[in-house]
Amino acid sequence: SGYDKISPFQQCKKNIKKNKGELMKKSLSLNALLNTVKTVLGIIFPLITFPYISRVLGVENVGKVNFSGSVVSYFTLIAAFGVSTYAVREGAKIRDNKKKFIDFSNQVFTINVLTTVLAYFLLGILIIFSAKIRNYTGLIVILSTAIVFVTIGADWLNTIYEDFGYITVRTLAFQIISLVLMFAFVKESDDYYKYAVITVLSSAGGNLCNFFYCKKYAKLRVVKLKNIKKHITPMFMFFMSNITTIIFLNSDQTMLGMICGDYSVGLYSVAVKIYTIVKNVFTAILTVMMPRFSYMQSNEKSGSSEKLRTNVLNIFVLFVIPMAVGLFCVSDGVIALIGGNEYIEATASLRILSVSILCAAAASFMTYIVIIPEGREKVMLTASTASAAINVVLNIFLIPIIQQEGAALTTAIAEFVVFAVEYKAAGIKLEKKSAWKNIITVIVASAMIVICNIVVRFIVKNIVIATIIIIIAAAIMYFATLYALKNECVLIAWRRIKRMLC
Repeated sequence: SGYDKISPFQQCKKNIKKNKGELMKKSLSLNALLNTVKTVLGIIFPLITFPYISRVLGVENVGKVNFSGSVVSYFTLIAAFGVSTYAVREGAKIRDNKKKFIDFSNQVFTINVLTTVLAYFLLGILIIFSAKIRNYTGLIVILSTAIVFVTIGADWLNTIYEDFGYITVRTLAFQIISLVLMFAFVKESDDYYKYAVITVLSSAGGNLCNFFYCKKYAKLRVVKLKNIKKHITPMFMFFMSNITTIIFLNSDQTMLGMICGDYSVGLYSVAVKIYTIVKNVFTAILTVMMPRFSYMQSNEKSGSSEKLRTNVLNIFVLFVIPMAVGLFCVSDGVIALIGGNEYIEATASLRILSVSILCAAAASFMTYIVIIPEGREKVMLTASTASAAINVVLNIFLIPIIQQEGAALTTAIAEFVVFAVEYKAAGIKLEKKSAWKNIITVIVASAMIVICNIVVRFIVKNIVIATIIIIIAAAIMYFATLYALKNECVLIAWRRIKRMLC
């Protein structure tokens, strides 16, 4: 009958809705791929530059730069004030309303400018009144210039609109530039000031490009603040959570520098560098997902959210567990490859941090996929505050006794505390049968990495050569075992590869 017919307007609306859903699905996959590419580049370039820098500058000077960086990081956090995380979550909800979005962006940018001014003021006071910090004034001033560029860059605009294509190209361009500058100008142990300048330029250049590029989304300007409490309250929650996170991440190097000196910081910094590289792989995937989960949450798509959450977890586990197990097995070889034999004492620290990867991955999953999209900042603040307090207290007792190993151990404990608190509070829903089957097959396959490590080390005595063989052989055995165990993710990926080849 006539009542069953759909009007042209309704049909058009239906088609738009369908195409929008398909586009979102496609863009999410593309964004994940682009951000993974960016992360891989972020792994490759440090693998090229850090072995060179660690050998040229030496343990002491690497320690000086990293200690100065750890001091600056606290003031970078004050300037950031939780702006980026808040902007991405709230901006993703209103990005289709241009007028409302521009007003929101200018309010957020104005707050960010004010917090940046405050950060530089406090940093100046610290340099004036602390004799220990004053010894590192030159490095601190150089490294702190990145703060203002981060503010004017407003990279959160790109993340809100999921513009990961631009982010990836920009990152690649400035990594290549910094790589060329590094080899051209850093040639002696006293060139650590040049190294600091190039480090800032690599990020500052990208943020300067952002200042012009982001005008396509919103022309940012300082405006009169209105309804400030609406923005400040959640920002403050994110800020407090971030500052407690930075405390347990950077207090290790700061306290090592204060208690044990630059040499211990230099050793620990190599282990942390490798740990951070691995951690950035899974953080990149989760960062891509956060705006989409925020969008789903605001549009009450809980069913779709649960299904996507399970899929993300399955893929996440597929890579996180073998990375942690593999890094534990080849810690000495990785240290020798990246830092050289001069840093081999950092092996024990890296082994502890490889265990921390599991805790950090679980905590990051809870934070980016559940807690932030659902607007539960208080849970995140409670978790990060508890972990920071535990980390600082344990550092006070453990660093004087076991130095960098103590710092690594407290990091692992702190990461576990974040996960435990957030998991208990969240009560997430997953397709449990699918998730647990995936986890079990991954654990069984990861055992093959351990077996491979034992066999290769028995045959090959050279650490570096053995490490290279283990990485290649273990990867093959791991995925072959998953295929034999009929892991769903691997089977789907294999079928897609076959279709592409055929």
